Formats: sequence, C-alpha cells, structure tokens
Amino acid sequence: MLNKCQCKILLISLLLFSVLLTCMQYIDDLFGGGGSLGKCMVCTKISYNGHLTNWTVSHFVFFMILAMMCPDNIYFIIGIGILWEFIELFFEFITKNGNGNFLCKYVVDTCTHTMSNGDFWRHYLGIKENPQSLYWCSSGLVGQLLDIVFDISGAYTGAYIARNYF
Repeated sequence: MLNKCQCKILLISLLLFSVLLTCMQYIDDLFGGGGSLGKCMVCTKISYNGHLTNWTVSHFVFFMILAMMCPDNIYFIIGIGILWEFIELFFEFITKNGNGNFLCKYVVDTCTHTMSNGDFWRHYLGIKENPQSLYWCSSGLVGQLLDIVFDISGAYTGAYIARNYF
C-alpha cells in the first residue's frame, strides 16, 4: 500500500506526464529539443544521435523537488524515474515503427520517418548511425542512462536539502 507521500509523488508525476503529452511540441521547442538547439541553454553533443539538453537538467530539477517534498521516499522516486525511461523507450519504439498512431497524431509533429526493428535497436544502442533523430530518447541508450543519473542526483540532492535545511 502506498503512503501519503508516495501518493503525492504519483499524483504530481501523472500530472506532469499529462501536461507533457498534451503540450509536447511547445515544451520540446522551449527546452531545446526537436532541432531547436538554438534555444538550448545547456547543449552538449554526447553521441552522434543526440545532445545533452535542457531536458536532462529538467530531470534533475523535477526529482530534486520530489525528494524535497518526500525525502524518506527516495527509492520510490528513483523507481518512478526508471519507469519513465522505460515508457519513453516504448513510445520511441512504437513511434519509429509507425505503430504509435495516438502519439503520431497528437504528440509528435510527424511520424513519417519509420525504421525497421533492427535499425531502431542499432541506432538506439549507438551501434549504427541513422540520419533520423530519436524523439523521446534523444540520445538513445546513452541519453536515457544519463537521464537516470540526473534523476538519482536530483533525488539525493533534494533529500539532502530537505533533511539539512528544512
């Protein structure tokens, strides 16, 4: 059974997820994704298929805030972050295979560029360069692992701040 703080974490995470799904194009443009790296304050190329962007920094900030609210639930918070990365991978996979009809129609600008399963996994794992960029997993496996590192760093930072300064 979830405690009160875990329910709050889930509710806030689901609210953010809903906002992201409904406003994805605007938020992605604002955060420097989707080819608008000119708007990106923190952009560093980390592999041929992506960059470290404001999205990664947003992971740190969001998880820091969650942990400041509920510092005793750090493992639950980190679990939410890992679950989110699996959801992003699923979205990326179905979008690139042309099966993400809802995502293609309402969230992603266009899904006209599809890949075979093999090409997707080679590109995602960083084995083979592909001219198509990834939307949800901008830097493939490397980017998703970096997001998890930033999630964990943000969660521990938030818990530290909450325990020592509040």
